[in-house]
Amino acid sequence: MSYNKKEISEIPEVAAFEESKQMLEAFKTRYIQIFESYEHLVADANQKLEAADKVVRAKEISCGDWDLYQYQTKVDAEALFNALGMDKFLQVGGKTTTKTVYDADKARIEAAAARGDISKNIATDVLKQSPRYHAPKSVA
Repeated sequence: MSYNKKEISEIPEVAAFEESKQMLEAFKTRYIQIFESYEHLVADANQKLEAADKVVRAKEISCGDWDLYQYQTKVDAEALFNALGMDKFLQVGGKTTTKTVYDADKARIEAAAARGDISKNIATDVLKQSPRYHAPKSVA
């Protein structure tokens, strides 16, 4: 169901877009062989984009259009809870909810690890780095 529906002619910008869309479709029909070739090239490029994206992310590298710009720390709160027990877990920044879901204040856990309140072995197990990317979009 559409709300506040207006006729295309009532909104000049929509009318202009629709006219432009029709012109584009007519152009594509006129040069169908070129656009079929283009669509094939786009499909090939997108397939290669996916393959390259998997490799770059698996290797955690910057390469070409892929920019590994940051690592994000994640806390394995359940592992932290299991390693420390409830009292220490809460003391260093862990928290629980009514449904037993382990969560932690990342900044407090990192600070506790830096102070030595959490051993290096435990910190290595519960503080995980994960890559974040600016990556190219699919070719249209």
